[in-house]
Amino acid sequence: MKTKIKHLFRMAAGVIRQRGWCSKCFLDDDGRVCLDSALRLASGGFITETPSHHVSPPGHPDVEEYSNYIDCVQEVRAYVDFSPLAWNDKNGRTEEQVLDLLDGLGK
Repeated sequence: MKTKIKHLFRMAAGVIRQRGWCSKCFLDDDGRVCLDSALRLASGGFITETPSHHVSPPGHPDVEEYSNYIDCVQEVRAYVDFSPLAWNDKNGRTEEQVLDLLDGLGK
């Protein structure tokens, strides 16, 4: 895995540690983010700052930044055999598990 992608996983973990983690939405009422949103923010993308459920994904303004995000998504898929959204939203998933995943991929 590219060093840059590992760095993005560490940054995504930092986003969740700072903002908190949520499930079943990109951003909740308290400003917490899901795994996908943390990956988007870490790779230079953006999320809407209003709560939104996992039906309309946020944007990515730059092709290179979007490419970095896609690289991260592919690494998560290869590691957990699920999309980041599906893995994040699995019943019983915890913030600790999400951080463990990001920390592991960031090593």
